[in-house]
Amino acid sequence: MSVIYITGGVRSGKSTLAEKKAGEFRQVLYIATARVLDEEMEERIRIHRQRRDPSWYTHEGFRNLSEAIRGFTGCILLDCVTNLLTNVMLDIEEDWDAPTEEDISQAEEAAQGEMEGLIHSARAQGNELILVSNELGMGLVPVYPFGRVFRDVAGRLNQRIASLSDEAYLCVSGIPLRLK
Repeated sequence: MSVIYITGGVRSGKSTLAEKKAGEFRQVLYIATARVLDEEMEERIRIHRQRRDPSWYTHEGFRNLSEAIRGFTGCILLDCVTNLLTNVMLDIEEDWDAPTEEDISQAEEAAQGEMEGLIHSARAQGNELILVSNELGMGLVPVYPFGRVFRDVAGRLNQRIASLSDEAYLCVSGIPLRLK
């Protein structure tokens, strides 16, 4: 059993790599963390569903993930951590133009709790776990408060996940680079 962390920019090939690695297992549970917020996201979700192996089990959600995997044996693929974080943050506060330190702390603790709980549960059950996340810290500084807070929280969350992982990959232009 191992935890594999895959990060990279948008359209970098990280989901493709994760799905290829998951495809090596007989049983796969795909945790889809995105939710429909607009037509663009609805289309992205449709494409992901269509591309997914029909024999895989799917759990759509971002809360209580330790419960969602209870009793499952095989490979668990979560795509993606940053969608999970978005959902957690929007559940706490819809307007992030003037976030409080309490809002930021609450979002960070909730997202880290979900991820650490999932990692702990997967290890305890002997599951392979693949976690996909966007790398956000290599671009421009966002001009709006939510973007800056999100980038910072996601960066700390990604660092924590990478530290708990057995393998880590950075995907760039469809090429996976093994970091750990």
